[in-house]
Amino acid sequence: MSDTIISMLVTIAGGLVTLIFEYGLRRFRGQDLSSKKSPTPAERLQTLIDNLSKSSKDAELLTQEIVADLRKRELALAELQSKNQQLAAEEEDLKKRIALLKEVPVEVAEYFQRINQQNLEKIDRRSSKRDIAFFILGAVVSAIVQLVL
Repeated sequence: MSDTIISMLVTIAGGLVTLIFEYGLRRFRGQDLSSKKSPTPAERLQTLIDNLSKSSKDAELLTQEIVADLRKRELALAELQSKNQQLAAEEEDLKKRIALLKEVPVEVAEYFQRINQQNLEKIDRRSSKRDIAFFILGAVVSAIVQLVL
């Protein structure tokens, strides 16, 4: 029984300490201890209107960001579509060329290859002769410069 009384006294003492602590904290913060009044309906309504107005502005900003993003995506899509059309036109042109080349007999293609190869060999011969001429000319000019200096 004495344990029960002691536990009740400890509980009451804890409650008093809590009240004293709360009173001191409020006093320290400078709060009015006598008034704990709830906001009036007009104040609550004004607070709700302010919150609604802020939320509306936030929603408007988000909507503007979404619209800007959609415009960017729309431009990118239009660019991709135009590029796709261009590539499709190139593909059709290449298909026509391939069809024309398929109709050309193999002998004709081999003949053109031989002609091109002969032209390339002539160009190689000319470039080698030109390279030798430049080398000799460079050696002669270098010797003349050495003699003059």
